[in-house]
Amino acid sequence: TNTSDLAAKLKHACQWWEKLLFASGGKLELEKCFFYILHWTFDEEGAPSLAPMSALPHRIIIKSSETGDNIEINQRDCKDSHKTLGSMANPSGIFTDEAKKLSDKNKGFAAKFNQLSTSSENVYTLQNSFYVPSMGYTLPTNQFSMAELDKIQQPSVAALLHALGYSKKTPRAMAFGPDDDGGIGIRHLLPEQGTGSSLLLLGYLRADSFSGKYARTALNWLQLWAGQPFSILEDTKTLLSYLTANWFTFLRSFLLLSRLHLHIHDIYIV
Repeated sequence: TNTSDLAAKLKHACQWWEKLLFASGGKLELEKCFFYILHWTFDEEGAPSLAPMSALPHRIIIKSSETGDNIEINQRDCKDSHKTLGSMANPSGIFTDEAKKLSDKNKGFAAKFNQLSTSSENVYTLQNSFYVPSMGYTLPTNQFSMAELDKIQQPSVAALLHALGYSKKTPRAMAFGPDDDGGIGIRHLLPEQGTGSSLLLLGYLRADSFSGKYARTALNWLQLWAGQPFSILEDTKTLLSYLTANWFTFLRSFLLLSRLHLHIHDIYIV
């Protein structure tokens, strides 16, 4: 199937859905609709990449059942993000817009923390029940490094230290250290991202849903690309620097850092 056929099928599905909604008393806001065309290309080494929108000049025009007007649906490049379930996502897996959104949200938390005048117990409660769940909600679907998360959460970490009665310049090793071991107990977002990603993957695989089958297919493809006689999420110590950075490689890096591994049944091994 070429991309022209895909665009034609997409137009048919969109028009069918528009008519169905109108017939049932609803309305599809065509001006707010958009679409991506995902077409993989491969270089001489077999590395995949998504073709840019300029190489896929498809037009999808839908007729409004309400007005009879023909409305062209906006096509977006695979690098352009859109907000879905709170996350700024795009097919290319570029997280610049999501990082900016989280950074702005973090600055908002920092401003609130700087105004706190309450007990340390209440500050920890705010951190654990409000700040971390809010900041960590979209992290399992993202691929931020420790350095990137350090930069994102720096304002709130400084504000939390101040609210707890410490200097904002307190060494971060002490700030993030567990309170049981003499640390302050501020939670870094990297474990939230890594544990969330692990649980997300295991949940999909165990459910054996469409998403689970898709995740297993993607992991098996990466196993083939790795060309190793072991599961890359079980043996995380072997360096595989030739793999293109992706969600699974970020998860693998977290597992290595945390001295953990995931044992997944029926995975492809060379």
